[in-house]
Amino acid sequence: MKKNYCVTANGPAATRWLSFVLASNKRTFVAHGSYPLDSVVNGSYESEKALLSAPINKDAVTRGREAERFIKTTPLKELYEHFKTEFPGFENYGCVHSFVLHELYNKPEIHEMDLTVFNLIRNPINYIASHTKLVTDAHLFAEELHNHYSSFFEKQFLEEFESFPEQFPDFDSNNMEHRGHVLSCYTIKRQQQDLHNFEGVIDNILMEEMTSDIEYLKKYCEMITGLQYSYQSLESFISGGALNSHRRKASSKAEDTYTNWTKLQKDIFHHILDESDLCIYKKNGYNLDFLG
Repeated sequence: MKKNYCVTANGPAATRWLSFVLASNKRTFVAHGSYPLDSVVNGSYESEKALLSAPINKDAVTRGREAERFIKTTPLKELYEHFKTEFPGFENYGCVHSFVLHELYNKPEIHEMDLTVFNLIRNPINYIASHTKLVTDAHLFAEELHNHYSSFFEKQFLEEFESFPEQFPDFDSNNMEHRGHVLSCYTIKRQQQDLHNFEGVIDNILMEEMTSDIEYLKKYCEMITGLQYSYQSLESFISGGALNSHRRKASSKAEDTYTNWTKLQKDIFHHILDESDLCIYKKNGYNLDFLG
């Protein structure tokens, strides 16, 4: 039997898209995030693309959180046994974006399980743009998630950056885009700690390469699952494109995203993140020279 696997990720980084790509080989079971466990293997990439017509990705902040309590609280070994019991007949079982790196490795059972683990990352600038919109969407549709972000801001961010309100008098804590930008920058700061702690231990997959380079995609799909993927199948996903509307339509170039930020957004970014926070992204191949 092939090894089970887990692809960790911190947020919007084509994780649902990757889940459907991996599941295109019908011999593997894939759960995604905290969606219902069968949402990928019994779902449809083509039908989910229709969700892109909506201006707000309601699906990700509603249905996308239905199984969160079960996934987060079930012991890891028991979770994979549950996959096998509820969905028999697959050669192996995996999940994508159900955990972040430190969360996965804080589970004591991880050391008893022979899991294949990869971590999925994204250019930090475009990550911030997408994550900001996700926070804003949560405010509109998902009270529990909105409360989570509120607590994240008040009990974690402000504890670490106590003088932030005084240093940024133009920041409006009631403006969800302002708050979303702050929390997204802070999430990158926390993510880089994982990247540093697991450097040389866990390989990172670059979202931008994965979604555009078929050789890169094929290599990592086969490394993750241990199964074969055809060029024809993979090309259909690359040409088919994204499965979310986390981000407003705009240039996908990180430099353009940064250029279009307001002075307040840029100032907040550089206040929360410094060169030591960003160097790990540069090590992984991201060009951030435009930041100065």
